[in-house]
Amino acid sequence: MRRNRLIVWRVNLAAIPRRRGRAVPKNLAIKDPSLEEIANAMRRLGLEPETHPEKRYPSLWFDESVNGYVSAVKSEDVKRRRILIEIARIIKTSREAEARS
Repeated sequence: MRRNRLIVWRVNLAAIPRRRGRAVPKNLAIKDPSLEEIANAMRRLGLEPETHPEKRYPSLWFDESVNGYVSAVKSEDVKRRRILIEIARIIKTSREAEARS
C-alpha cells in the first residue's frame, strides 16, 4: 500500500534549504504553504488528497510551523518530483492571481 501513496510534507514545498527538506527548485519554493493549498492543488491534478495535520516531519519534529502532510494514491508511472513541481506551480499561480485581484 505504501508504494502507491504520494506523501507531500509542507516542508517539501517550503522556502527553506534543501538539507532541511525542500524538494522543489528554489524559484518554485513557497513561503508557508498550507495543507489546504496543497490539497487543493492535488485535487486540480486529479488526485484524492487526505490531510494529516497532526503529523510532524521527522527531522524537524520540534518546528510546529511545518507540521502535517497530505497523502494521495498515485499511479506508478508518475514520478514524485514531477508531481511536487506541478503542485508548487499551481500554488504559486493561485497566490499570484489572488494578489492581483
